[in-house]
Amino acid sequence: MSSHEANPIFYDPSDWQLTKTAHSYESSKFQMDLIAHQLNQASLREESDGLPVRHLTVLPGVAGTNIANVLLGTLSSIGMFLAFYIARFLGSPYHLISAFKAAISAVHLCLVPLAFLPTVGSPVLDGLDFTTPAEVGVRYISQCDRWGKERVGTMKLTLSKEQEKQSDELLKHCERLFTAFCEAEGRLVPP
Repeated sequence: MSSHEANPIFYDPSDWQLTKTAHSYESSKFQMDLIAHQLNQASLREESDGLPVRHLTVLPGVAGTNIANVLLGTLSSIGMFLAFYIARFLGSPYHLISAFKAAISAVHLCLVPLAFLPTVGSPVLDGLDFTTPAEVGVRYISQCDRWGKERVGTMKLTLSKEQEKQSDELLKHCERLFTAFCEAEGRLVPP
């Protein structure tokens, strides 16, 4: 699950556990985009007898939660929801406000056959500058009209060759961490 806040500007690949950054939320959501894209590409490349396991990215939009209520207090929470409704009424398709409506993109992906989902062909990053972004995938995003009628939309996922390399490194770091946890617990590491 990604976010509109996913942004490569704040991501530092050397701080892959995001312990030094002041923008851990934005960086962690960008990492989710990197990981989902890389795993999806690897799955599509693998030769197997069955269907590939797909890795898709969803964005729930903006929704109020109980966490916000606890952090903000009653009066501020009412102000937050009022601001959400104003933004939606002014035309923002991303202010779904309720978590139930925000889940539509994830639920949609669980229920619809993959053949009916819009996709992007195999990304061609060869020949591009190392830092030039290219469209490599699709994010499925929860949206609504100004009256709250929810729908699923799409948003381009763009990455550069540099970010593809960063995603390879990030997956290697995660795999090493997973292996270390399994070994520390005395469990077998899955192949």
